[in-house]
Amino acid sequence: PEAAGRAPPARRRTGAEEDSARLTAQMPGQVRAVHVANGDSVARGQTLVILEAMKMELRMTAPFDATIQRVHVQPGDVVERDALLVELKAIP
Repeated sequence: PEAAGRAPPARRRTGAEEDSARLTAQMPGQVRAVHVANGDSVARGQTLVILEAMKMELRMTAPFDATIQRVHVQPGDVVERDALLVELKAIP
């Protein structure tokens, strides 16, 4: 089981896109906060999105230093498992 408040890292794409990632919901829940916008630079471990699922707060964090390519959710959205939340591109 996941530790309270910690979500697994975003899954990284493979092959030609290995310098990018798609942050997805690990379980169904409601988006409580979005701390980034398109074009923002983020550091590894920085909280990007907070989900509430099963009365737990899950902090979705950046898996590496990156630029936010696209934010797909906003506070209040209800998402299903594996829903795309944020797309990132590694900072070279």
